Amino acid sequence: MKIYELVHMHGAETLADGRFHYGDCAMLGCFSSAERVAAAIEKYRSIPGFCDYPNGFVVFAHEVEEHAVLVYLANVYIHDAEYEFEYSRNLGVFKNEGDARLAVEVFRQDNSTRWEVDGLIVEWSVDQYTLDEMNCTDGFEY
Repeated sequence: MKIYELVHMHGAETLADGRFHYGDCAMLGCFSSAERVAAAIEKYRSIPGFCDYPNGFVVFAHEVEEHAVLVYLANVYIHDAEYEFEYSRNLGVFKNEGDARLAVEVFRQDNSTRWEVDGLIVEWSVDQYTLDEMNCTDGFEY
């Protein structure tokens, strides 16, 4: 089964000191079809904040082994203390929480380096989403 992860990215800019700020990213939901994600994007385009950045929508397609109502996204987020360096990565979309937690544990074992020596902080998460449910429907101010 194909799952469509919808995110919105906005506010990228070059700062006064010349550094590039990548802006903000909001996870908007996981959807069961391309048609449902397209309908969600149209709804989001009328919500405060999202309507100011109507081209900030990005869709990532993932394969899940079988049909599910709930899906679990396993994520890793690496940053320095000042958040001058930030990197996030989705480790996969899973039909059950156990498989998502296993993906995090495998990543941790495969990358058991001492990131703190380089001043990096590593955070992990497993987030549950109900298919075809919109998140962040209150919008945002930027």
